[in-house]
Amino acid sequence: MMQAPSPTDWTVLGLAPTGDRDAVRAAYRTRLRDMGPDKDPEGFQTLRQAYEAVLASLETDGDEAGDGAPSAEVIAFLDELAAHRAAGDAAGAITLIDATIARHPPGSATLVALEDAVLHVVAFSEPLAPGLFRHLADRFDWRDMGGHAARSDPERHAALLDRIAAEDWFRRLRVTGSDATGRVEQLLLLNGREVLSALSDRALSEEERQRVRTLFDELLEHGGYLLPRFDGEALAVLREAVEGPPLLGDAIAATATPPLAVAPSRVAAPARAMPADTGMPPANRKLTLLVIIVAIIAMGAIKMGIDHFRSAPDAATTTDDAPAEADAIRAIKDPATPWLVTRQEPDGIYVDWSPMVTLRNGLAEIRIGAETPQPTTAMPVPTMPMQLGFVAPPSLTYMTMRVQTRDGAWSEIRRYSLTKAAP
Repeated sequence: MMQAPSPTDWTVLGLAPTGDRDAVRAAYRTRLRDMGPDKDPEGFQTLRQAYEAVLASLETDGDEAGDGAPSAEVIAFLDELAAHRAAGDAAGAITLIDATIARHPPGSATLVALEDAVLHVVAFSEPLAPGLFRHLADRFDWRDMGGHAARSDPERHAALLDRIAAEDWFRRLRVTGSDATGRVEQLLLLNGREVLSALSDRALSEEERQRVRTLFDELLEHGGYLLPRFDGEALAVLREAVEGPPLLGDAIAATATPPLAVAPSRVAAPARAMPADTGMPPANRKLTLLVIIVAIIAMGAIKMGIDHFRSAPDAATTTDDAPAEADAIRAIKDPATPWLVTRQEPDGIYVDWSPMVTLRNGLAEIRIGAETPQPTTAMPVPTMPMQLGFVAPPSLTYMTMRVQTRDGAWSEIRRYSLTKAAP
């Protein structure tokens, strides 16, 4: 049982006695920079004991006692893990994880609480080093369909399995890309200039073009977990080498009628069922989604003729006026809040994702679909103020969206029309 904090504990933390848990955590993180386990092992043990004693006293004396709040040990573990990650110390983070797990028997309440905390706070955070994620997955047996994670939160565990599959795929890609026979895999891991240079020396064979298609399909399946690791221009170059000019750069036929403003549609009305399939071939549907997402991660860096995209940091934004997490979550769940807006422009229907950018603090995941009622493709969540949008190709008549908010709740599926509104 934790002892009450002594005056020395407060001195070690460099903090005057207070009931503010956030202030205690901030003081601990500050001191941890100078007294980490690698820099000063003895000092670190003294710091940690002081930190746990102070937090334990706040849990006992405050109103949060018994409400399921994380224990002092769990909070100390998360803070120390965050410090290792912030320093880029993956090896130190892995050592911490192993040492913490070793102190507790399997199935103990503390170990379960640690796993829950890691599952909800760390597992889906960005950036999380692939090696560290795989280590967490192995130590907590997240691949086990009957394990604690699967039993306690099946939907989150399903997302975990998706991420594990994505990391396994990326690992195989890098292994194959390091081999002389894996030319396509090598190209996929290069930047745009390097891909252009390689293709100017030797064009893709038909077999290699088919391999690009296969890898693009697999990359789309793993969605937002992996796309930020690839160079957007390189993906655009490879797509053009396989399929021809950029899909979204196609000219849109002029019409005799004046352009009409297009209002965002809401969730499809019950009397109007969404089509199970459309005229857009599945291959084109996937390519449409891939090019859209590539534009998002490229931040405006795509040069290969895809000039209809607008995806760049908003230089005009000097302050970040995005609402706080709780306010953003409430807005996202409000049926009156659009997740995207559309408008008619000379080139076609412009899809503007500014609502998602504004509400990004409340978003955990975004899933989108092109010409399909089930949005299954992960789209990277915006992390900064930016202008984000694209001009829809003529073949794209509607998109579907579903989001997960940071409180873990999944939304309904919304359908947005990308055709001109009826008068």
